[in-house]
Amino acid sequence: MGYFALKCRLDGPYSPSAPMLCDRCQKNEATCFFSFASGSVNITLKDGEKLPESFKRFGRKMNPGEKVPPMDNKPSSMKLCRECARKRDQELMPGTDQTWAEQWKIQGQEMEKYHQKCREVCQRIGLTIATQKAMLVQLEQESPGLFDLRQQGKFSEEIFHEKYTLRMDKITAAVASKFPAQEFSSAEIRMLTTVLQKLKLNLWLAKKNRAEIADELPELLPEELEELVFLKTCLHEAAQTKSERYGDKNAADILAVASGVAKTLYDERAREELRKMGVVSSITLGELVYRYIGKGILRTTAGDSIDDFKVRSALDDFLEGTSS
Repeated sequence: MGYFALKCRLDGPYSPSAPMLCDRCQKNEATCFFSFASGSVNITLKDGEKLPESFKRFGRKMNPGEKVPPMDNKPSSMKLCRECARKRDQELMPGTDQTWAEQWKIQGQEMEKYHQKCREVCQRIGLTIATQKAMLVQLEQESPGLFDLRQQGKFSEEIFHEKYTLRMDKITAAVASKFPAQEFSSAEIRMLTTVLQKLKLNLWLAKKNRAEIADELPELLPEELEELVFLKTCLHEAAQTKSERYGDKNAADILAVASGVAKTLYDERAREELRKMGVVSSITLGELVYRYIGKGILRTTAGDSIDDFKVRSALDDFLEGTSS
């Protein structure tokens, strides 16, 4: 399965006849992007080591022991194909057994295990999406900015710990009032914090998608707008949860997150809303995707096919009521 790239027209023009080529080999189509925006990806050289010729246009040269220089201009970035990305890993990390891609994969798997534990806590106490939304509204009314991840003003460890402690205390009190018979460990409260922060992000993303699509495509019918909001949110969630990095987003990833996105957007009406869209199985979700590809609103790359949706997935279990 190749790179399954669904992209709304509002994200910019796309021409299948002019794919973006890898900056390094200038032959293969680029499937991933690297930005030198943070110190973690600066190219650090050992004594006597020279920067590979192909990287001289990118990043900032650093000598051993040198601190990350301040950035006055926008960071440079580069586009790479899969093969060149792997070569880049090996050149920048010659003394390690694992490439960056392998490390990202392991981190992704660990994060998915953690998110599964978060879901299990919610299932144990009966914390539905609707209840999460109500709790989120209540907490943000009581403490505006409680779940904002961006730091406003000057950052300090004291401010961070103060906000973290406030968030934990507020969530502890909220779940205790809604579930008085339950007991929660500090680890479970942290998991519930993760759940609520993720819900806030997804709700914000769906709202943003809705406004952008409506502005860019005013001719859409209301039901078409809703379908595109659902599909674009699925695409974003698939990209976030992808454990195998380097830009792949295929049908299996979209199917894996579709039911979760539907529950986030529609609460208990998720199955009903999906059926309104004609989504009653994995393949019908593929048909919905390819309907908008046919209209030129979404796009895919060579090697992808609607047949990739002809599988049994978690979406089928959800639609049939065999999973919550």
